[in-house]
Amino acid sequence: LLKKQIPTVVALIILFIGAGAGVVLVGNGAGFLPRAGPEYTPKQVQVTNVSDRSFTVSWITDEPTTGFVRYGNTTSLSSTIADDRDQLSGQNANFRVHHVTVRGLNPSTKYYFKIGSGASSSLYNQGQPYEVTTGTTLSSPQDSETTYGKVVTSAQTPAEGSIIYIKMEGAAPLSTLVKSSGSWAVSLSKARNQALTSYLNYDKDNARINIEVFGANGQRSVGITNTTNDQPVPTITLGENFDFIKAQP
Repeated sequence: LLKKQIPTVVALIILFIGAGAGVVLVGNGAGFLPRAGPEYTPKQVQVTNVSDRSFTVSWITDEPTTGFVRYGNTTSLSSTIADDRDQLSGQNANFRVHHVTVRGLNPSTKYYFKIGSGASSSLYNQGQPYEVTTGTTLSSPQDSETTYGKVVTSAQTPAEGSIIYIKMEGAAPLSTLVKSSGSWAVSLSKARNQALTSYLNYDKDNARINIEVFGANGQRSVGITNTTNDQPVPTITLGENFDFIKAQP
């Protein structure tokens, strides 16, 4: 009888230890179940294109998967929006680089959001939702200046689906997706200051533009140009870094 009881006691001890560990994980905000696997965990999360009515959330995953953003002006997060490409096609597709634009928001309002990546898994930021506050309403910009260019792979094919990040001194960051042709364009005239209270006042001839590209093939490029050499920016090849300011004659 004693021999039969010992395994039962050991099993109960293991059960209680396991249950206790589960309570600690939940209590520390370890996240929701089912969790995204490592290959679907969002990386390089960035918030860009913040205006009075919208903002963009972008991230990268190691493997192609679906992605969405759940958001709201309270932590209840009552609304869900799909990837920009899914919004256009009306179907959910798998991507390695994800770009989700939330629209129809109120000015000067704090919003909360979390990222969904891989099946229905949802991830918080260290146990809490991410936060972003929209800017004030501004009149239309007086000027109309756009930086644009093309991104190709090492095989010189269009790098469709890559993300372009545009960052200038004193400006809130901007981003866009590379189209099927390899082309991209970002409106500098709509760039706001970091406080989002006015359009950026920058040198139209010599302002430095930092460009970062994340490709759907996992490659990355970084470099610089300026407003003298941004219409177009010379072609960017994924996996290569560049300095188009030095390249100017």
